[in-house]
Amino acid sequence: MLGNKFLTLITNLLYNTILTDMETCYKVFRSAVFKDIEIRANRFDFEPEITAKILKRGYRVFEVPISYNGRDADEGRKSAPGAMVCRPCGR
Repeated sequence: MLGNKFLTLITNLLYNTILTDMETCYKVFRSAVFKDIEIRANRFDFEPEITAKILKRGYRVFEVPISYNGRDADEGRKSAPGAMVCRPCGR
């Protein structure tokens, strides 16, 4: 959770936005927005990459509250929190 808050803070500073949770995993776009964006990520680094590219293009991001209960390793968590996500933030 601390890693997610840090990544959200960095995203807000780099792209002058006020997101509360950059790693939310639920993102909705019009197809025209998404068609022109080249995505290199194929794992957990998708979130920061798509968020950064959307914000760089000047689109506004609107957050809608969702309910979420995180999993731990015993419940099927596959990776360490924050794994592989720092690299795309600076692209």
